[in-house]
Amino acid sequence: MNPSSPAPSPTPLWDALRRAREQLLDAIFPPRCAGCGCFTADLFCADCASQLQPIAPPLCFICGAPFDVLAKGVEICADCRANRYQQAPPFAALRSAYRFDGPMRKAAHRFKYRGKTSLAAPLAALLEECLKNQDALDAPVIPWEELKLIVPVPLSSWRNYRRGYNQSALLARELAQHLDVPFEELLKRARHTPPQVGLSPRERAENVRGAFALNALLNESQKSSPILLVDDVYTTGATIRECAQVLRKNGATTVYALTLARPWFK
Repeated sequence: MNPSSPAPSPTPLWDALRRAREQLLDAIFPPRCAGCGCFTADLFCADCASQLQPIAPPLCFICGAPFDVLAKGVEICADCRANRYQQAPPFAALRSAYRFDGPMRKAAHRFKYRGKTSLAAPLAALLEECLKNQDALDAPVIPWEELKLIVPVPLSSWRNYRRGYNQSALLARELAQHLDVPFEELLKRARHTPPQVGLSPRERAENVRGAFALNALLNESQKSSPILLVDDVYTTGATIRECAQVLRKNGATTVYALTLARPWFK
């Protein structure tokens, strides 16, 4: 199968077998809340769900950071304005679904570091919900109905080997299936980089500079259609900026970015 083609719809028999398997696993290993770990059939228990903090306006029209558009009289934060010291972001818009705090932070850590890959599908459903409810943000939206390709932020081969999976690729693949949009691991790590945790914004940007490349050339359809980059958590944006820059330099006209969560500070 071409990796950029949407996954075929499951047959009724396959769907029935999958449901039976899930019911059996749920009976043996009852599902737990992704936040506190208590037993629940939902992604989050009622208590944790009440603590989730969806991203809400006002926010920067480009990077989606907290930014009072009306009070400041402009729509773009200082970090996204091109000047003689910096370039504008290479992505057209970046949006995140939730604040990286409380139960969402715990869920993201379980998914990323503790092997809870079963969280990929329900977390991707939250990304889908975010895309389809952007009107509430009072900002330009990611045109999800026009997307022709969804691309995950890549891991280095060493880190992928140690962890066993790329959490961003799992999220992106599930989201692509939800939206019926082609998925492709188009980007790769050109070199191994130290973890970003604990680095300053400047150090993060320097750490990932030149760290990404393409696995394959973009075709003409991909170049002319919106591409969506997917990652789990947006912190300073250094990684997503670098990935978007690689896509743009190789012909992509418009790149958008979407993450599950982000710290809500500026």
